[in-house]
Amino acid sequence: MQTIEVQQMLREMETGIIFSITYVTYDRQRKKGGKVITHQEAKLHRAADALAASTELRQRPLSEAEQAQAIQSASTTRSPHHGEHYTRNVVLMQHGHTTSQIRKIHIPLVVKFQGKTVVP
Repeated sequence: MQTIEVQQMLREMETGIIFSITYVTYDRQRKKGGKVITHQEAKLHRAADALAASTELRQRPLSEAEQAQAIQSASTTRSPHHGEHYTRNVVLMQHGHTTSQIRKIHIPLVVKFQGKTVVP
């Protein structure tokens, strides 16, 4: 059985590759969770990638007004504090294409990454 350390997993995620991931759900407020979720294709979500994707969907470059609005909305959104909460947002993919579904995963609850068992 192959294993991968958490720090190595995070480094691989940050390269922008498409990966498979298995994790356990957890909700502290509702005291629910324990479901094992597997996503065969996912990619780390980044704000810059989202802006590029919106440009691709339009099939044209953003106008100056649209660029200003995108920059303003990016600067006024709250920081998710991923480092503090030890979470990451991943975009689900289907047949190599991104979907609009974004999932927040807790890094300590990841069980498998790219078919390898995650160890601390």
